[in-house]
Amino acid sequence: MEAFATFEKEFQEKESVEEKIRYALLCMRKALSEVEPPQFKCFWEFRKRVLPLFKEIKSIAKKKPLWEEFIALGHEAKQLKKLAEEKADFVVEQIVLAVEAIEKDLKEMPLQLEQIHVPDFPNINHIRAEKREEYVSLYKEAHLLGVFAERLQALRGEVLSLEMRFRQKNQLLDRIRHVGDMVFPRKKKIIEQISKAFINDVMSCAQAAVSLQTVKDFQQMAKLLPLHSTAYRKSAALLKGCWERALAEEKRGIREKKIHEEKSKVADSLAQAIRSLLEEDLSLEVLMNKRDELYEHLQSVCIKDIERESLEALFRRVKDKIEEKKALDLLREESGDVRERLEKLLEEREGRRKEIKEQMQAYRKRLGGSNLDMESAMIYRDLLEEEREALEKVEESMDTLESELEKYR
Repeated sequence: MEAFATFEKEFQEKESVEEKIRYALLCMRKALSEVEPPQFKCFWEFRKRVLPLFKEIKSIAKKKPLWEEFIALGHEAKQLKKLAEEKADFVVEQIVLAVEAIEKDLKEMPLQLEQIHVPDFPNINHIRAEKREEYVSLYKEAHLLGVFAERLQALRGEVLSLEMRFRQKNQLLDRIRHVGDMVFPRKKKIIEQISKAFINDVMSCAQAAVSLQTVKDFQQMAKLLPLHSTAYRKSAALLKGCWERALAEEKRGIREKKIHEEKSKVADSLAQAIRSLLEEDLSLEVLMNKRDELYEHLQSVCIKDIERESLEALFRRVKDKIEEKKALDLLREESGDVRERLEKLLEEREGRRKEIKEQMQAYRKRLGGSNLDMESAMIYRDLLEEEREALEKVEESMDTLESELEKYR
């Protein structure tokens, strides 16, 4: 015992018998008054250790006050022990009543189940009405057994923390364990039953074409039902696949709708004009002039931010085309050092690659936000894909330039 070891060390360091007795009496009083509940075991150990020392004090005048304090502490300890036992008896009585109440509730479970509040489970087309009722019934029973289980665990913890006779403590724990045998196995079985049924329903969902709302409803069900961890992880993985397929289908529908939108919209008109610059074989000067005119027009119109970003991305494609034409013109020049021109082009491509990577990072950051609607998320994914394609082209161009540059080194 750590407390007694500390006591013994300090006790041995005292020089005189009187100092040892006074120190022991101090520790005895602390064991009774400075901790809750009183440390009776330490108290009796200290008492046992100091008692023989009183025989070594020859002076009655010195022994008397110490002995009187020693006797008084003994009386105090007995009184406190009696109070502790009375308190423990009261607590034990309350625990027994609590266990009896749980036993009574278990016998009256049908009545108890009628009073359980059931959350609003989503009405999912893939789950039949009778199956939904089965979920409700199992949820009620699992919830009620969960309440009983929590109460039993709390009672067990309270018994373990009590200072009482070992036999009495074991009797209480055995009674709690007996009631627990009527609760925990049944609760586990119901959770297994709910988990198995839910996984089967999710698998049926995964094999059919479902909407995003249906997937959301299943996810809400997973949060409400008491599933075991394996079932929850498996259902989450299946629902993720359903979500991706539903999202792809919805995305396809949105794209088809956008194809049939009126071409007279400002953003569509601008986009069409910019794409024509990418498709037509124009001279560098004409291409730059038309690009500047369209960009000036973009600055003067009022469109959505997401549409503006899409057009900005198209302008970057035009910029790439202009840079390619400039590069070809630079390589065709007969004057000047070819190696120097190649190094300059390679440096420009490196700068463009850095710019594209920064733009891709910005798109990823927006996609990671929680305030995007579905349409915006789709557009940002498309923009990200376009930037990725542009990056591949720039890196392809860099590889070609580096190969050419090797010839002049």
